[in-house]
Amino acid sequence: MSDESPLRGRTIGRYRIDALLGEGGMGSVYRAHDTHLDRAVAIKTIRGLASADPLLLSRFQAEIRTMTRISHPYVASVYDALEDDGHPLLVMELLDGQSLDAVLRARTRLPQREALVIALEIAEALVAIHAQGVVHRDLKPGNVMLTASGHVKVMDFGVARFAPRDPSSPTHDATTASLGAVAPGHLHVPGTLAYLAPEVVTGASPSTRSDLFALGAILWEMLFGAPPFLRGTDDETRRAILDDAKAVRPGLAAASVSGEVRALLERFLAKTTRAHARRDRSGGAPRRAHRHYRA
Repeated sequence: MSDESPLRGRTIGRYRIDALLGEGGMGSVYRAHDTHLDRAVAIKTIRGLASADPLLLSRFQAEIRTMTRISHPYVASVYDALEDDGHPLLVMELLDGQSLDAVLRARTRLPQREALVIALEIAEALVAIHAQGVVHRDLKPGNVMLTASGHVKVMDFGVARFAPRDPSSPTHDATTASLGAVAPGHLHVPGTLAYLAPEVVTGASPSTRSDLFALGAILWEMLFGAPPFLRGTDDETRRAILDDAKAVRPGLAAASVSGEVRALLERFLAKTTRAHARRDRSGGAPRRAHRHYRA
């Protein structure tokens, strides 16, 4: 990371850009100071070649629209949206903590109580996200921040989408038509393979229930050290995700977790068409079954 940045040291509107926090292929994130409200904020932007890419620009603008629509303690807050010389900027809550991905790299697995509290907060965030007709589409440990205060912040809505809600579904499911009969090995879908629901791998658009599948994969990873269907190659991972013979990887019945947790994982990671309804009904399960884990 270089301190030589086109924004560092500048003031844009009411925001003084103090430091570059990180940069990637799509853009950069800066630490800034809101001079009106006297608070630290994060500013996310895309610039240079990325800002000239219509797809990346569209994704960034969609992220702005999505995040400004959602307000919840466990979702990263958006404060403002503005432009600088034609480049869109997203002003966000400055988060102090580590991604769940970083925590798992350091610790490999978490105790059941801790994992369930994290899963509960992610589930509560999903309730708020889905209530706004939004599907995250890339829920994974790298997009979940664990703050210094010990709570979850779901973030990175770069590939999220709006979907009409179906009031008949407990999770406002908004499954849309198939993208077509495309061979799984050649299918290009948003998200990260190890956390994709089987219906997404086979070509259906991501839906609220595919977010719940991703939550199940995250809970499994927190408990057992790796996503449930991750294998040596992408093709092997796809085959594992699509295997309808088993709800989850062999050995769950003998795993050192409670019966309630085993049942919860089986519901979140349900694969067959018939089991989809059970996954739909799982959205509130962490709250109902495990509220006693929160001291």
